[in-house]
Amino acid sequence: MGVTHYTEPTEPGRKFGRRIREQRLKLHIVVHIASRMATATKCPCLNVKGTMSISRVLLVILHDFPELLCEYHYVIIDTIPPNCVQLRNLVLSAYPRNMRLPDPFALNFKQVDSIPEMAIEPKSNLNMASIIPDSIRLPLDAYLRTRSAVDFLSALPGMLQISENPGSKYNSTVMNAMVLYVGMKAIESLHERRQRISIHTIAHTAFMDIFQNLAVQLCTEGRYLLFNAIANQLRYPNAHTHYFSCVFLFLFLNSDHDAIQEQITRILFERLVALRPHPWGLLITFIELIKNPVYNFWKYEFTRCAPEIER
Repeated sequence: MGVTHYTEPTEPGRKFGRRIREQRLKLHIVVHIASRMATATKCPCLNVKGTMSISRVLLVILHDFPELLCEYHYVIIDTIPPNCVQLRNLVLSAYPRNMRLPDPFALNFKQVDSIPEMAIEPKSNLNMASIIPDSIRLPLDAYLRTRSAVDFLSALPGMLQISENPGSKYNSTVMNAMVLYVGMKAIESLHERRQRISIHTIAHTAFMDIFQNLAVQLCTEGRYLLFNAIANQLRYPNAHTHYFSCVFLFLFLNSDHDAIQEQITRILFERLVALRPHPWGLLITFIELIKNPVYNFWKYEFTRCAPEIER
């Protein structure tokens, strides 16, 4: 019987092997968290106990492995029901260990615009296009390319209503994926044109057409899911945070329907009144909204319904 000879792997080979093992471990952890969340939030009797258990796990990961939450935030967030605000904040508060977060209370939005990291897209291993059904993605891509098939805009809200979850009118997974997909395409387009992300450069584009149209046409439930999907991208300083912060500010400023301004405020506020930590991007967006007079935030009647807003 012959003797099998093994050679020591080269340094590049060892590094590649380590990367594979790291990715497998990351995937295992993410799948474990997602399955725990799905189980704990399905059954009301498990809700409190299960949520507390998951919170403890997330706090450990947030402290020791924040990059894991940064890289796989979409997968984890998609399993968290909208009412589990504290869990959502824990995931979205993660930022890379080598980053020092600027003080959100010491900045104005012009200074935020000049932070170099706000132009850099965050790391992700997800193919967002594969999550969106072809029946939506193909006409969506066509509209984003040509901005001509206006009938697609009126049909899109109905497409998002196809849901497999009992008691839910909308497919929140597709909504979340589509929002992030459109944002990524918008950022790609801005980079190709060598334009910086701002409330002015995102306006009057096919990408903004999607968000404006949905904000107007969706019912209250659908709009709540839409704005939640946008708020899920308000994280540490990166291009996604910058773009979606501008989307919220643009929608608030340019809407003729007070219901839109009120729901944007509700989405941001319900995340801010939860226990810390609070995502950095959430803070800078809300601070800009209430402090910059251009948004005339305090003129709205709904701001006087909750005294906590003024505090």
